[in-house]
Amino acid sequence: MRKTNFQSHKISQRSREVFPVLASFYESKSQRKRELLDFLSEGVALIVNGRFAFRNKVWKDVCRNQKCLKARDLINGFFDEIRQKDKVENGGVEFYRDLKSDEAISTHGLFYVQKYLVDSIVDEVFMVLMIDVSDCYQYVREQNQKMNSLEDIVVSIDPGFRIREINKKGMELFGYDYQKVLGQKCHEALFGLSAQCDDCGIEKARVSGKTENVRKYIERLGGWFSINVTPVKDENGEVVEYFEYGHSINHLENAGPCLKDVQEEYLRANDELHERNKKYSELNDELHRNHTLSEAILEATDNGILVTGYEDDLLKFNRRFLELWDTSQEVFEEMNEEERISFFVCQLKAPDAFLEGVKYLKKNPAETRTDLLYFKDGRIYERFSKTIYWHNEPLGRVWSFRDITRSKLAKIRLKESELRYVEMFENMSSGVAVYKPIGNGADFRFVAFNKTAEKITGINRDNIIGKRFQSVFPKMAGGALLLALKRVSRTGKPVQLNPYFFKFKSHQGWRKNYIYSLPTGEVVSIFDDVTKAIEGENNLKKQNERYQHLNEKLNLLNKELLNAKKIAQESDRLKTAFLANMSHEIRTPMNGILGFSEMLASKKHTPEKVEFYSKVIVDSGHQLLHILDDVLDISKIEAGAIKLRVINVVVNDLLNDLFTFYNPVTTDKDVSLHVSKPLNDEDSSIEADPKRLRQVLTNLLSNALKFTLSGQVNFGYEMDGGFMRFFVNDTGIGIDKENLQKIFERFWQEESGFSRSYGGTGLGLSISQKLVEIMGGRLEVESAKGKGTVFSFSLPVAQKSIDQEVLKPAVPVNTSANPGPDLTILVAEDEEINFLYMEAVLAEDNVRILHAMNGEKAVELFESNQVDLVLMDIKMPVMDGYEALAKIKELNASVPVIAVTAYALAEEREKGLKMGFDDYLAKPLKSEVIHGMIKKIRALRV
Repeated sequence: MRKTNFQSHKISQRSREVFPVLASFYESKSQRKRELLDFLSEGVALIVNGRFAFRNKVWKDVCRNQKCLKARDLINGFFDEIRQKDKVENGGVEFYRDLKSDEAISTHGLFYVQKYLVDSIVDEVFMVLMIDVSDCYQYVREQNQKMNSLEDIVVSIDPGFRIREINKKGMELFGYDYQKVLGQKCHEALFGLSAQCDDCGIEKARVSGKTENVRKYIERLGGWFSINVTPVKDENGEVVEYFEYGHSINHLENAGPCLKDVQEEYLRANDELHERNKKYSELNDELHRNHTLSEAILEATDNGILVTGYEDDLLKFNRRFLELWDTSQEVFEEMNEEERISFFVCQLKAPDAFLEGVKYLKKNPAETRTDLLYFKDGRIYERFSKTIYWHNEPLGRVWSFRDITRSKLAKIRLKESELRYVEMFENMSSGVAVYKPIGNGADFRFVAFNKTAEKITGINRDNIIGKRFQSVFPKMAGGALLLALKRVSRTGKPVQLNPYFFKFKSHQGWRKNYIYSLPTGEVVSIFDDVTKAIEGENNLKKQNERYQHLNEKLNLLNKELLNAKKIAQESDRLKTAFLANMSHEIRTPMNGILGFSEMLASKKHTPEKVEFYSKVIVDSGHQLLHILDDVLDISKIEAGAIKLRVINVVVNDLLNDLFTFYNPVTTDKDVSLHVSKPLNDEDSSIEADPKRLRQVLTNLLSNALKFTLSGQVNFGYEMDGGFMRFFVNDTGIGIDKENLQKIFERFWQEESGFSRSYGGTGLGLSISQKLVEIMGGRLEVESAKGKGTVFSFSLPVAQKSIDQEVLKPAVPVNTSANPGPDLTILVAEDEEINFLYMEAVLAEDNVRILHAMNGEKAVELFESNQVDLVLMDIKMPVMDGYEALAKIKELNASVPVIAVTAYALAEEREKGLKMGFDDYLAKPLKSEVIHGMIKKIRALRV
């Protein structure tokens, strides 16, 4: 059959829309793009190295019985030009094929092939677009029959002036072979001209956009012809071809009407075809849009959707369905109906009920059902099922699954919470009434009334629930309770009512109310009967008035005696206050010791409580011991019995101990503690009594932390000529100027009486001042109320001789009973507190300790000393632990190096061991672990 040109002007445009999706699918193998290609109304295929790599559903449906329509046939058999790569790559090749199925039904396909350029030199990939043009073909075939029945010349010409089609009469007149004339320039084939003629009808029609008529003498036919040229346009107004109708004008009266009728009929047919194609394109776009929307909605919903046919076939499911049933698309699609049922049933608590429900719905397609599925693992799904109809026939069934586990459990918990609320409400020791505002808060309706409220008021709640407040208590319309209810309802702020007198029938007495609002707008009143308390308070008040009257008389009688003793009383006032304060200060820790000791004796406590009680007892004991020490010290000072034990003291070590002791105190307060040590350890030694120096600094630090609620406390020293000036300053409450000298008086405190905010005996500063004076200094103070306080004192610094021993309190001193250290341990640690702990633990093992503040110092100490063990922190300044480890192992690989670090994760330990550490220990480090390492090293040396 002759090659036709219907729809050929559209297929290349459609290929530009479809081929990018097909190419993207070839590259990614995306399931979504596969579904989109299956949705197309055209057939599409991928041919890789002469074989089909993909065919969509339309292709398979149209070509399902075409055994001859193989990939290699498309490439090699039907169009030789497809092998011309430059042509395929630069626009593609179009060809037509008549497809006959086994049912003897003809299908006519228009194919468009384009080569897909890939980087690989091995794969040759072609993309093919096929349009089913059977309907158009039938119409065009009828028109061709009409054209061939005409006695006039009819020619179809493309915009490039090449002949696309010519009817039978034209071929007979010109004596052309059909295949040879196709594709020739019209002026060459029809008029024998090498170039376009001057009076060209096609050019006129192109310019005017409408049918043009020219008269031509066709020498080959030996006569004059009238030629009508009609442009044919697509939906965008672009000319896609020209139709030429030529008839002899020698007998114009006979041929003219016939040619005109043919022309009009062909134009009308072309317009119908154009309109049909336009509607087809719009329908296809709408169908594509609806499919895209339905797919988006299906995937966007939080419900799991499954669609099954009535032949037990699987039609559709979404991603959420796979998530809810914890399976994959591949696994679920490979299941048959029996396997799918088994897959569902094995997860449910009631499989038999599930199977019965499925059978019932199959027998009753019109039934719509919603039920719950309870899983063995505790999940709860809501299932909804409804039949899909097509032309009033059941097509399949939609199953929708929604996970309602949380909401279901939430309802259960809400119910339990409501029951607990009711139980608590009914058994409260206070009366509770709940009101609902009505009339914009003008009155209130009783909503709830508990048993205690009935008892206090003598009112049965069944008689007032639902009634208005003012109808139940008309005499309280202007009372304090109703006014308070209105205020709380209006502002939302709670109100505490002072006790008021309540009288209702046989019940009367004093009531105390607390009123607040609920988020629902309801108002709650909690009230208690305080009649006995009010009466007792009144009786006590009367008794106090009698006592006051007696006291006034007694005061008048004793006035002269008090005046005589004024001087003595003023002298003893502070001592009296001290005794009262001491009684309080001693009894407070004693109460903790005795009370919690009795608690421990009951032996009915958990280990955590036993540990807590024991800690309270120990802390109370230390507090009591501190008080006794103050009393003994002040007695010694008064008796002049204080004797100093003056030795060389390393001040840095002393300050480190104080910082370690007091720093944890700041964790529960908004206070930071800082220590200043401008000298190194060797240069920071002075001659002093370490016990008394520590006592003074401890008193000053305790006061600073006690009276500083927020801010910071700083302590330390600075050099001033031959003196070392110690200081403790804070940002606390400060001291009034008139009291700066009084604070050093014994028993004096800025606050006194039972309303004191801060505890203490009032002896600390007095003792500290005397101790500083005994050590050769003077305690000074600077302060301003609300701005903080600074205490300072200076002590002389004696020059050390070369052989003089320096006392370091944190390191035990070797004695004859304790032999010298036999091991040298290098501790690389930049945190001072961590090193002090390590130093204290290692001191129990009688070893020599070398301390390095960074990795570089650790390497230097290792190189200059005979080291038996290295305890290495990883995170350090200058040089970290890993770099220091590498350098130490280069110097002596046999010495064990153990990581002691806060990096406690398993991967960090694995990394440390791979880097060369002999062991990896995570902080906090227990002392028994360190002692165990020392024992192992000593055992190896023996």
